Amino acid sequence: MSSRKPHTPFRVDEALALADDVLSRPPAREHIERPERRGELVARFALPLELCLTTNFTRHGQSWRLGQIKNSTLLCMLVQHGRRREPLPGRPQVVCLRLSSSEPDKYSDWAKVAVDRLTNKNSGLGFLRDDKPSAAEIHQYWEPCPPKKGCVVIEVRA
Repeated sequence: MSSRKPHTPFRVDEALALADDVLSRPPAREHIERPERRGELVARFALPLELCLTTNFTRHGQSWRLGQIKNSTLLCMLVQHGRRREPLPGRPQVVCLRLSSSEPDKYSDWAKVAVDRLTNKNSGLGFLRDDKPSAAEIHQYWEPCPPKKGCVVIEVRA
């Protein structure tokens, strides 16, 4: 008999509900600055933390493992919202919220893989023509949540 707990599948609806609950209140810590959302919400994605690794983890990782993470991230996002025929006009805003029990480094770029999947490059979803600052306004920030409840929520706005 195994002593390991069974894996709990990731639930998009629970992740979005958690984000809505956190965002319904003022930030839990004084130093947290929520980006001002602008434009209309076009799409919203929820991802498990395992797909949003910091550069401390991805920098020295094996290329085959990073390839798996990229593919899994694309599939997870694709089932939540299909591909676009044309990128959004202008300079869309992407707001990436990490909910976790431990605060990551400010410049750990944990949403890079997911944001890359939003472009029309490499069979991406086609929301953005590019993710460089002149083509998209991208924010990544963290807020606390209880252990084992963490997730990432990404909003695309235009």
